[in-house]
Amino acid sequence: MGRFRTCYSPSPKHHARYDPLQRLERPMELEQQLQQAIALLQEAKTQLDYMESRMDAMQQAIAQIAPTPASAERRLLTAAEAAPLLGYPSSDMLRRAIRSGKFRIGIEIVDDRAPGAARPVYKIHLARALEWLALPVHQREVMLGRRRRRAG
Repeated sequence: MGRFRTCYSPSPKHHARYDPLQRLERPMELEQQLQQAIALLQEAKTQLDYMESRMDAMQQAIAQIAPTPASAERRLLTAAEAAPLLGYPSSDMLRRAIRSGKFRIGIEIVDDRAPGAARPVYKIHLARALEWLALPVHQREVMLGRRRRRAG
């Protein structure tokens, strides 16, 4: 019976008056670490503010290069409106590019002709068309199912 203790004495950690700072050998180190952490957080905040300001400047530059339609609801543009934004000199050149298969009907281009009409009325989804034109030509051809044949 001498092996077991009959009385339970709680460790100092469980004592009602336990103060974790008393166990620190050097409380000044904690204060120094806290000051270093605060300095690092202030530096990170400064860098984040700088990145946010750069991002705002880049968004403004992009808006000047490729302005979006005035209304967010108006996602589809006519060929005349979209041609200069897509880098085509005229709406006729854009229509020729659409007819030749450079864009995908139903994805970047919507054929909005009246039922029974022979002449197509193209509407262009500007964001999708810009993304499509940003792809390399080879990748666009592969996605369209066209592959150039090697001569020889």
